[in-house]
Amino acid sequence: MNLPSENSGQQNTLLDSLIRANSQAAEVREQVPYQPVVYAIPEEWRLAEKKLLAEAVKFQPELYRQIRQLATQQELQQMQDQQLHTIQMEQQEQMRAIRSTLQQDGSVREKYSSDISKLLSDGRRNMQQLAERLERKIRNMILATMAASMVLSILVCLVLRYLIG
Repeated sequence: MNLPSENSGQQNTLLDSLIRANSQAAEVREQVPYQPVVYAIPEEWRLAEKKLLAEAVKFQPELYRQIRQLATQQELQQMQDQQLHTIQMEQQEQMRAIRSTLQQDGSVREKYSSDISKLLSDGRRNMQQLAERLERKIRNMILATMAASMVLSILVCLVLRYLIG
């Protein structure tokens, strides 16, 4: 990883110069006039070493290109800050939704309680009115019974008096 103090422009120039230096070293090696040198290693090893160096020179630009694409410490920090901000915004939105749902629930419960209270008071009033009507009917029946009883008593007295007398 790169240090936070490094910027990508500075990094790119260093990588480019390293790539150029490696390429130039490989070219110089190929262009130097042949000087007979005796090595104490087998020729296959020397050819393998030369092949390995050539592959390394070919691979280095690709490696450096991939390294350039890696995020710097500063970029990672920015991404983390952005993700943290996004999470906090989402959390606030969720809390607003929960509060709204709780307020709606409270409103619905209050309306339900109010409706039930109204139904109970209406039912109580209707029952009181019905009881009053029944009471009036019973009073009227009692009065009618009393009147009928008085009339019948008078009639019985008159019939008895007529029979006795």
